[in-house]
Amino acid sequence: MKKPRRLPKEFQRPVSLKMRELASRRYGKKTRSKKKQNIRWWRGLYQKWLHAVKVFVTMLPALIMMGILLFGGVVFFSPWLTIDSISIVTQENRLASKDVQPAVQQYIGEHLLFTQSREIKQNIQVMFPDITTIVVEKSYPNHLQITLELEELVAEVLFEDGQGASTGKLLWIT
Repeated sequence: MKKPRRLPKEFQRPVSLKMRELASRRYGKKTRSKKKQNIRWWRGLYQKWLHAVKVFVTMLPALIMMGILLFGGVVFFSPWLTIDSISIVTQENRLASKDVQPAVQQYIGEHLLFTQSREIKQNIQVMFPDITTIVVEKSYPNHLQITLELEELVAEVLFEDGQGASTGKLLWIT
């Protein structure tokens, strides 16, 4: 700031003591009471806090979107949700889980979110038409459980040669 210039000579005259006091009261540095200083300090703090809240509220949608994108990236592109194990549950002895394993082996290593249960059911149904109910459950983060139910047996025919061919002799009917 530039220093003020001196007054011209015609305006330089002595100032009385009362006038000097009046000028210092009116234009001089004012001293505030402690209470007013505290009020002013709290008001400034409140205004700073209010400004911070406004900035946060303004940035909140952007922060939420960034969080969603980050979470989505982790979920969709990480190997955390790939199928590591498939368990096959059957209630009957006629169908072992090792027989069904080739129909579902191709799904190991695929992403669990993008694996379609309908497709798995169709693959199993094509290989084993006597299955009545197929339930595919996704157990997050990386497991697939398949529950199978077979049609009820009406008759079990055993042949002499054990192959089930129609050339042998009929031994037992249940």
